[in-house]
Amino acid sequence: MTIDEGLLQLNSMELEEDFDADFYRPSKGPIAEGSRNSTMSVFAAKILKRLGVTQEARSGFDEQASRCEPPLEKSELDTIWGSAVRFYNKTSKSSDDYISPDSFNRPSLKPDDFSDIGEAGVLAREYGDVLAYTNATDYLTFNGQYWKEDKQLAIGKVLEFMDFQLADALEQYEKSVKELVNSGIDESVVREGGKA
Repeated sequence: MTIDEGLLQLNSMELEEDFDADFYRPSKGPIAEGSRNSTMSVFAAKILKRLGVTQEARSGFDEQASRCEPPLEKSELDTIWGSAVRFYNKTSKSSDDYISPDSFNRPSLKPDDFSDIGEAGVLAREYGDVLAYTNATDYLTFNGQYWKEDKQLAIGKVLEFMDFQLADALEQYEKSVKELVNSGIDESVVREGGKA
């Protein structure tokens, strides 16, 4: 069995804009004979774009394949998956506008609420594996082998986090400016603020 790389490319381009729209809401019914290969090829391209070549992606692909009626043979599914991985590595990853799954799936460093609690929640999510505080020991920092009592080292980690958070905020700001300018608002008005 062979998978047409052109079919994958065509379907990938057609679904580029609505990729996120239906990613986690695939059709509920069975995947009928006659559309199984193309449906699974498109799904493989989508899940690879979102998750990369990972076990999680393959598990999602296998879960989707369980809806095929009649079921596709394992060798056929392996062929579809292998073809999609080759396409992903050769075409998707080399695209100029490609965003890696790690970058795409990275949560924002913006807290849900702008309070000390909201900020502490984001800090704990991002640095909880290397930064800790207890009443008995004060601040602790994990150096890769053991926890070290060193307030200055802990403050350094917090400052590092704040630098990342500032970079994330500036990136979001520039993205918003670009979207507003693309919608027809003059850039000087956008950067000055106020109502347009």
